Amino acid sequence: MVRTVHRTLSALIAAAAILGPALCAHAQSKPAAPAPASAAKPAAAPSAAPAGASGRVTGRALEKGHEPVPFANVIILGTKQGTMTDETGAFVIAGVPV
Repeated sequence: MVRTVHRTLSALIAAAAILGPALCAHAQSKPAAPAPASAAKPAAAPSAAPAGASGRVTGRALEKGHEPVPFANVIILGTKQGTMTDETGAFVIAGVPV
């Protein structure tokens, strides 16, 4: 039981380590400046990705001793997306919104 909890926590920590920098970078991005009221045609706001774009998150869940964590659940917090690691601790979550 304790080992299962440890593996689950390790997988969540690994997912946070992968997603943490991306979330911080997004939070620090500056919003687009509003177009001046006198402009006849407002300029299009710059976009990092086309509308509807999605990507994928890949990685490996490892324990502190660098041993893979097989069959652990990996989720993206705040979404309903997730997957399970394979026997080598590797995982791929496809269709993640940019």
